[in-house]
Amino acid sequence: MDHVESDPDPKTGIQDRYRLFGDMIVAALEHLDIPADVGEIPGEYCAGEYSVHAPRTAQDPHRPVKLAGTAQRVVAGAWYFSSVIVVEHSDPIRSVLTDVYSALGVEWDPGTAGAVDDVRPGTTVSQVEDA
Repeated sequence: MDHVESDPDPKTGIQDRYRLFGDMIVAALEHLDIPADVGEIPGEYCAGEYSVHAPRTAQDPHRPVKLAGTAQRVVAGAWYFSSVIVVEHSDPIRSVLTDVYSALGVEWDPGTAGAVDDVRPGTTVSQVEDA
């Protein structure tokens, strides 16, 4: 999900945009009965204060998985905000991240990488888009 907007002062509001878009993703996930939150989780890949995560299962709410990452870029006169939500197939993502982080010599916890359908099995991309 990408958003581009012209803005005469794009540096103002950077944190507000992170909160706004993070809250929008959380609201969409909660619409699907997925208890989500915004914040960095220990050991996550591409760590960020505004990552969106959820408990992997209701039985283990203290074991969160990252479901979405957000980023933004600012240029003269505009800003760009990007969100990536992993909906399905977390195994290949964990595999690639394991190889990449190993090659970089960076520690991370593969258990933090998840997808929406890990938390709510059967969830589809179109359901997330609709939410």
